[in-house]
Amino acid sequence: MTDDPQASSAAPAEDSDSVGFGAGSFVAVPIPVNDPTFGTGLVLGGGYLFKADEGSNTSFIGGGVFGTNEGSRAGGIGGSFSFDDKRYNLFGFLGAADVSYDLFILGEPVRIEQQGVAFQGQFRYGFSDTLSAGVSLRYLESQLSGVNGTELPEQIQDLTDISIATVGIVGQWDTRDNTFYPTAGSFLDFEVTYNEQSGGRNLTYTRSTIGYDHFWSLGERSVIAARVAGCGVQDKAPFFDTCLLGSEIRGFSLFEFYGDQMVAAQAEYRGRFNERFGYVAFAGLGDVRRNILSLSLDSGTRYAGGVGGRLRVSKEFDLDVSLDVTYNDKDESYVYFYVGQSF
Repeated sequence: MTDDPQASSAAPAEDSDSVGFGAGSFVAVPIPVNDPTFGTGLVLGGGYLFKADEGSNTSFIGGGVFGTNEGSRAGGIGGSFSFDDKRYNLFGFLGAADVSYDLFILGEPVRIEQQGVAFQGQFRYGFSDTLSAGVSLRYLESQLSGVNGTELPEQIQDLTDISIATVGIVGQWDTRDNTFYPTAGSFLDFEVTYNEQSGGRNLTYTRSTIGYDHFWSLGERSVIAARVAGCGVQDKAPFFDTCLLGSEIRGFSLFEFYGDQMVAAQAEYRGRFNERFGYVAFAGLGDVRRNILSLSLDSGTRYAGGVGGRLRVSKEFDLDVSLDVTYNDKDESYVYFYVGQSF
């Protein structure tokens, strides 16, 4: 799974009546949550989608809140904007969370609570219709504690109250025909960030990610999608800012397999019964490695797969609500609900 600020873009409009802020569309969908990290609950969210001009990607403004039976709560607002024939691309997000989850330390789960607020922004300049690059910024404040007043494990006591300031460079090469539901083309994105952590121990570290997606049309109603991704962290980063296998491969908790290096690959067959209903079959594998300072063990090669259904909630922008059922090599099964495609 990928964090793409332009994941809301769509194919060029066919006529001028479909562009401009006033020609946009509202989307509001309550989404059940059954997440291997945070539990079962509900997301209430909505947004407004529009195209500033015929040559630009689709822009959106939106927000949402969610809560789960494990006591996790979060909310946020954000937007992604593309204008002047994709020359200027902006993204911003502000959110807050109070979540509870299992963190695996040397293979054993430890229940912890985390509170935090974060701002993330990005600006990319379009050098052509397919190539853009720019800068990213982030500021995060985080507090960790044990559940019901219990003491944190020794390995993460220095993360009790920290803040992280981040600056990075980003780039994208995008030839997809439609980034809500691509049927052809490729997407390459990368980001390299420099991070300064204060509180606990004052540290600096760099983090690099790269992903490549490709799509093949097999006819009017069938698509093959494939993705390969890599991640690397230099120096010691907080566990939640390392490489997380569960952020790429459906079927694993976020904080079970994580470390300083990761490679992952996945493929998906996407089909449509009709204009409103679709289905997918998918599989993925990945490997996470640690260094001597990491808290987790080497994952070895892990794999998972599953099937899913798709319900189209916006025909104008080819936007789906997705439900996936996964099964992994540890004989664990999970259910995912989310908006859009996995990549």
